[in-house]
Amino acid sequence: MLEPKSRLHDAVTGLDDALVGLPTITDPGVPVDEVLGTLGAALRATYMSLATASDFGAFQEHLGRARDLARSSLELLQTQPSDDPAVGHVLGCAAAGFGALMEPGVPSELMALPGAAEPPVFRASTDEPRVLGTRADVFFPRLPRSFSPPVSEPPPEVVVVPPPPQNLEELRALTAKALGELSALDADEGRSTEAALEEPPALPEIDPESLIAEQFGLPVSQSAQRYENARQCFLDLGMFGCMRRPAPTERWASGERTERRLLARLDAVALCDDHIATRLLDELAEGPVPDPELTWGAVMLFGSLWGDDAVDQAFRVAKASDMTEDGMVESIGDAFALCANGAVTQRLARWLEDADERRVTVALHALGRRQALDAGRWNTATERVVSEPALLAAAEALEGIIGEPDGASLHKLLRGEHEHVARATLRSLLRRRSSVAWSFASHLRDTGQLAYADAAFVFALAGDASAAVDVFAAAQQAPSPGLFEALGWAGSLAAVEFLIGHIQHEDVALGAAALRALQRLTAAGLEGGEDLDAGEGGQLHDHYQPHEPPALLCTDPDHWMAWWTRNRPRVREGERYRHGHPWTLRDNVEEVRSEYSETASRAWACLELGVRAGRDVPLPLHHFVARQHKYFRAWTASVDERALLARGWPRAWANG
Repeated sequence: MLEPKSRLHDAVTGLDDALVGLPTITDPGVPVDEVLGTLGAALRATYMSLATASDFGAFQEHLGRARDLARSSLELLQTQPSDDPAVGHVLGCAAAGFGALMEPGVPSELMALPGAAEPPVFRASTDEPRVLGTRADVFFPRLPRSFSPPVSEPPPEVVVVPPPPQNLEELRALTAKALGELSALDADEGRSTEAALEEPPALPEIDPESLIAEQFGLPVSQSAQRYENARQCFLDLGMFGCMRRPAPTERWASGERTERRLLARLDAVALCDDHIATRLLDELAEGPVPDPELTWGAVMLFGSLWGDDAVDQAFRVAKASDMTEDGMVESIGDAFALCANGAVTQRLARWLEDADERRVTVALHALGRRQALDAGRWNTATERVVSEPALLAAAEALEGIIGEPDGASLHKLLRGEHEHVARATLRSLLRRRSSVAWSFASHLRDTGQLAYADAAFVFALAGDASAAVDVFAAAQQAPSPGLFEALGWAGSLAAVEFLIGHIQHEDVALGAAALRALQRLTAAGLEGGEDLDAGEGGQLHDHYQPHEPPALLCTDPDHWMAWWTRNRPRVREGERYRHGHPWTLRDNVEEVRSEYSETASRAWACLELGVRAGRDVPLPLHHFVARQHKYFRAWTASVDERALLARGWPRAWANG
């Protein structure tokens, strides 16, 4: 990017802020649409001056045009006095941009723009997003829609209803008037009938071309058809972006085919003319309410294209969106996390210092998943934010930050009023193999709150045999679905009979959790259903055995107790069981690798694998399926096969 001595980047920032601020203007006296076009043209001319910085003549030409257009924008904004504070804000931003254009300095480094640098060779996105370099010209900066001030509607027409008749004479007069009007209508109808009986006029000659157009419509131009194809691909982006994210109980790899279709749509739009991509933003205005998924598609599109102006357009869409809409912040953060253009990271870092906490939330969410957030910035942002979504984003970003978080920030997240923030913080600490997770879980155990924030999972995934006893004791004292799930991961078969006793609990969620825990411990595979015989199920083994759980588990406690009576003699005391055999690291490897694993259970298996193996597992659980496969193959290739045979209760914290 540019060194501080060049102010052209400040000009881009000022004009861009003015452009994004236009939708907030409500003064009908301000020609918003005209200013929108002029400001956009000024910003594009500024980009062109940056793109031609190595050619002094072209640089001066584009710079002069940018100054003229910026000056025109200022004049339009000051056409008449306005009390609208939004006008003052836009005017200030535009003036700052104009001032930077008047003293631009000398760019020392060219931006990544068409004409200034060579775009990468286009290659199809086969399995995960990549930077798409097909552009020949700088984008015309646009907002998702034209923001004309609302026009006041004229007052409704007042209909005067005549008073009702007051006496017999007025009633007779009203009746006579109505009869006269009916007679006139009958006379008109009679004349129409006589005219219809006359000789019809001769039919005009029919033009075959007009007849074809009437029956089949006018032919569609090639450019219109190309835009319509691009529009359909763009609409698909939002839908596929939603479909690729599996629910906690769905198979984690279920969205792989959807992801390939999504990438094909990205490639198709990228190969269209440059002006088509920005025209597609008008689709964001078509719906009656803001559309988080379609906004995801727009941010993902421009964040995948080569060029700094494309990345700026992605952020322009994000800044112009209504972040108060449910799901909008999450969608924008997810899109920025997946964008292939690396310039996204630098711009997201600026949002960490933004006064709007929603933008800070987006930055925390995206930078954490891009693993581009250092501990210092994370600490500063976490100390500043107070809203629940921002705190949750900070907790989730914690797992990927570079460096160590400070104690004050962790205390704020773990001991705040939001349980799900503490839960996300514990998960991130486990992912980092931080002993702080164990210390906090131990504190909750000592105060009888092991069910809080899924702290029992810390004991189940990273504890020893005594920790499994603590989880069992907590479940006996205050049964809950979370504690039952943790029992399944803890691996102690001492809990089997207790869990069987809760299969048909009146709390359906508790009974379902007991069934899942039993299956994870034993892999009994007793099938359920009205027309199915539970059968004898599987049996306990002394070593790893692959298993395939039935689609529906048996809910009859008697069948489960009979199975347990047959298999209890096979239990090896002191062993930690998983899927009907003594646990080894291979169980976690297979669960993380298997495409049939549920999203939620796979995430727990990945956390356990890192702590038990004593090695970081750099698996991007929210990224495209192909990337997850690639990362995990690389991790398993670096692990000694003999290490996967480790049994018992190993653990290795990264600190403490």
